[in-house]
Amino acid sequence: MRDRLPGPAMIVALAALLIAMTGSAIAARHYLITSTKQISPKVLKSLHGAKGSAGKAGAAGGTGAAGATGPTGPGGPPGADGQQGLPGAPGSDIVARATGSSTITTTSVEQDYPLTGASWTQGAGEDDMILGSVTIHASPSPGAGANQCNHNLGHGMIMYLKVNNQVIGEEALFVGYPPDFTALIPSLANGSFTPQQSPFVLSTGQARTATLTATVFDDCNNGTAHYTLSGLRLDVIRHV
Repeated sequence: MRDRLPGPAMIVALAALLIAMTGSAIAARHYLITSTKQISPKVLKSLHGAKGSAGKAGAAGGTGAAGATGPTGPGGPPGADGQQGLPGAPGSDIVARATGSSTITTTSVEQDYPLTGASWTQGAGEDDMILGSVTIHASPSPGAGANQCNHNLGHGMIMYLKVNNQVIGEEALFVGYPPDFTALIPSLANGSFTPQQSPFVLSTGQARTATLTATVFDDCNNGTAHYTLSGLRLDVIRHV
């Protein structure tokens, strides 16, 4: 029995099968879709899987460098008024305090007692008053009673208070007092300021610089019995 050769239809079918298998092999080695733009958005959306659970927190990073200083912000609104403070201590009415800078021994010749701090500004319409003290040591004269001297004027010692070289007060100390004592001004022992020469620095009607001086002398003419003064202090007190 002789074998039958395939007919034309069989040959065509075999050729088509061979071509189809060859194309599949080629397709397996090449991508036909190379971009998501080639896929429909609806289809692309359906290809995403469900969101997975959060992973563990990572380790803390290191401290970063300090940032630059920012600009100054706008000023805030004014704060509320504070409570009223307590009353202050009483102020002093002493406008000047003149002090004797040395010890001085009187003679029969007038001399100024050196003073420091003796200048001040007297305001317009301001009257001032002078108060003070001085320590006096009286030397006895040879052959005479303690604190005695030969007087010409009937006083032991005289002090003039002057402001800008004008006498405002005169104080006379009579003899016969203890060798050392502190006398008050304007009330030296047995001395007084006369009404015409009161210890006031009256206003001149305008502000001025006033300077206080003290001039002293005695009327002991025996050459040895004189007075030694120390610790002179004169306070200028605002009176008006």
